[in-house]
Amino acid sequence: MKDELIFYNNKMNTLDFKNLDKKQLNIFMAIISQVKNAQRNNKLVIKINYERLKDLASISYESGPEFEKRVELLIKNLGTIAITWETPERYRYFSIFESVDWDKVNGTLTVIVSDAFKNIIDVMHNRANFTVLELRKYINLTSKAAKGLYMLLAQYKSTGVIYNLNVADLRRVLCVSEKTKNYEIISKHLVPALQVLKEEKCIVDFNKPEPIYSTFKGNPLKAVTIRYTFAGESKIVEEKLDINQVEKTAKALGVPVETLLALKQSNPVEKQEPKPITKIEPVQEEVPYYEKMLIADYDDYLLKCVKQLKAENPFI
Repeated sequence: MKDELIFYNNKMNTLDFKNLDKKQLNIFMAIISQVKNAQRNNKLVIKINYERLKDLASISYESGPEFEKRVELLIKNLGTIAITWETPERYRYFSIFESVDWDKVNGTLTVIVSDAFKNIIDVMHNRANFTVLELRKYINLTSKAAKGLYMLLAQYKSTGVIYNLNVADLRRVLCVSEKTKNYEIISKHLVPALQVLKEEKCIVDFNKPEPIYSTFKGNPLKAVTIRYTFAGESKIVEEKLDINQVEKTAKALGVPVETLLALKQSNPVEKQEPKPITKIEPVQEEVPYYEKMLIADYDDYLLKCVKQLKAENPFI
């Protein structure tokens, strides 16, 4: 299978794919990888040779009547795939494809993407807040938990840390059943998924997940911080961050660390020479001198973008 890259908006990582099985996820991602070749008129239309799709998604079907039955079932499943997007303010349920057509004579599959989903996967001309994923590595992952976690870690690969991922989002990413107790999620789902990603060379290594417990009675798991080193880099140049420096800046500006990390990753800027500082005014607040200089270099850019970032990323 040719090594393909998948581009999509970070909002993809807020969607719930629990209704899709592993095979559907593989086929879905294989189709998404071909958006770069799609027709863009009034609708986003992805047309792909079925043999090509089989290769991309690693589908091994035999030819003949049995093959046709399986293809027909596959088309039916693709046409009914729907996902949910839930935020504190909204709950949305929509189909990702308007129609799926298989031309048996020419052996082509034609997919018309719904308008609601188009802006999430068609990012070739608007690469703000996007994630890059390697299709080959995604297809090779054998569990839904590892697939979901790979998508999330790919979003934050330049920082190598996800702060305070709450339990609800962790369950969604790992496709964890509601019957599973919170205290079991890390040991039975998160750590095994991280280990799979390491074995498949999606990540180089990871630290022991850092649980954050509630102050309520019983101290239930509230969130978790994940630190890791992503394997390889895409051809897109991304800014490498000094986490300690970002934490100091966030504290000085009075904004969450997660906001600046996501802002820096989703809006990379070209390195510029620091602005000359000819005079340092007395600092009234308790902010060290070196942090004040850091703010002088970046506060204009950060404060301008924080509001936009929060509006575009509801989970930050």
